[in-house]
Amino acid sequence: MSSDLLTIASTSLDVRRALDWIASQISSSPFDHRRDDITLAASEVLNNIVRHGYAEAVNGRIDLEIRQTDTGLTLVITDTAPLSLPEAIESETHDFPKIEDIPRDELPESGFGLALIYACADGVTFERLVDRNVTVLEFLS
Repeated sequence: MSSDLLTIASTSLDVRRALDWIASQISSSPFDHRRDDITLAASEVLNNIVRHGYAEAVNGRIDLEIRQTDTGLTLVITDTAPLSLPEAIESETHDFPKIEDIPRDELPESGFGLALIYACADGVTFERLVDRNVTVLEFLS
């Protein structure tokens, strides 16, 4: 198993840097064919942390760890933002509306991030550990 680490600030520019880093870590690996799923799910998580967790404050810290095995890739994202857990992530069913079922003029500007995360990843877990939020995204090869 290999493991790689990156720490970024809570800025949109650093989110872009993190996504480039993730893509470079999985390039030429058994998970390169899942690059779009992995980077889209990571983008949604990281942007949610920046926008909602740290409320655009640039002094926040986000740690990323990629663990690769022959059968799976795990992306662990840790932050110290205040807890603001959407009801949907606490739900056991994760019944998200389908975009095609919502009339175009009623589509919200946002709100489908969690649905995208769950659609892209094979496993999603979230937990609050004392003063840290830990989001784990799992991808099978």
